[in-house]
Amino acid sequence: METKSKRLYKNCNKTKPGESIKLRKAKMKREETYRAAIKEHGELIFRICRRFFKSDEDARDVFQDILLKAWLSIEKFRGEASIKTWLTRIAVNTCITYVEKEKRRKDVFMPAYNVRTREIKSKPEREKEEEKINFVREFIEGLDIRDQLAVNLYLEEFSTKEIADATNFSESNIRVKIHRIKEQIKTEWRKKYGTG
Repeated sequence: METKSKRLYKNCNKTKPGESIKLRKAKMKREETYRAAIKEHGELIFRICRRFFKSDEDARDVFQDILLKAWLSIEKFRGEASIKTWLTRIAVNTCITYVEKEKRRKDVFMPAYNVRTREIKSKPEREKEEEKINFVREFIEGLDIRDQLAVNLYLEEFSTKEIADATNFSESNIRVKIHRIKEQIKTEWRKKYGTG
């Protein structure tokens, strides 16, 4: 069954009678740029979606919307930022819009985090590591949505500049936010567990 986005994609690429060679080449370049960008950064964009949404189904729905938005606006990409930053901005704005809609509907917002842990041998070490991860998850969930976004991109190893470009904060603002959040996490950990 052909979906609406597949029909739109096919129709955008059809060459119409009387189109110039220049226009055909522009359409081909658009398609190549889009495919390369999604191939290189698609997994990252999906991970961003996963951090905002509890279920894979919701994350996939938003991811599909992001892909469609990127396709429809690829011609507007001016190269002032990297394609990764451009896609991240689309992803961030789309995720925030969806989350705000969910909040307006009074649904519970519970992001799911895709935390990577190193392999730990003993059960006490594994339990301690899980306790730390759960503590950080809960702390991040309690942050303002824009701070959650900055932390999530930081955890995805985005540079300060890339986070700033994606969020419309200044680089210095991002550095301060990340530093303060790290300090808050340390302080809260010490209050709860008494150690660092």
